[in-house]
Amino acid sequence: MGIRPLFLRLTEVIKHPLSSRCGITEHWNREFELLSILVRLSPTPDVSVSIRSGVMSVIAVESQISIFLRKYTPAVEAQLRGARTRLRAMFPRGFELVYDNYNALVFGISPTERTSDAFISVAGYPRWVTLFFLHGADLRDAHGLLEGQGKQVRSVRLTEPKDLNTPEVEALIAQAVLPYESAFLAAPSLTTIVKSVSDKQRPRRPQK
Repeated sequence: MGIRPLFLRLTEVIKHPLSSRCGITEHWNREFELLSILVRLSPTPDVSVSIRSGVMSVIAVESQISIFLRKYTPAVEAQLRGARTRLRAMFPRGFELVYDNYNALVFGISPTERTSDAFISVAGYPRWVTLFFLHGADLRDAHGLLEGQGKQVRSVRLTEPKDLNTPEVEALIAQAVLPYESAFLAAPSLTTIVKSVSDKQRPRRPQK
């Protein structure tokens, strides 16, 4: 069975009224989440994504990302997972560029594979998750949400993932994506690329 038929069938199972009574929903929620990722990433059942000089399957990349995420406390991990999911949902085309950096785990969105084109991202820190706008200094911030004093980058600290879908934040994202609209139209279905993994990293959890 291909990815999409399996996804549709699993959707039916989870939504069935008897599923929660039989314990099926809880058992299959993680499988459903993984298949959701696969369907969003894959225009065909055999799509793969790039990592450095090799090629890894979507499942392998998501497994590696799960390892990155598990370095955080459960609360921050859940918040970063949620923020990533919501950000991805806004961009059906393009590239999700992943950086397990020294300071933070970063999920950036770009119309190309180039790091310089990743204009928006979410990053996980030991105590919170932050939404970054690479060219945030140029955005109209009617509600005073943006933080930062540099020449270019601005950010919004997220109290919970759904903050990404508030009208005020969505208005900022809509402004930020405008210069890249034509590039996104020419881009493939959203593809995840692990761009870098730092050997040395700051602790992902708060230090006592």
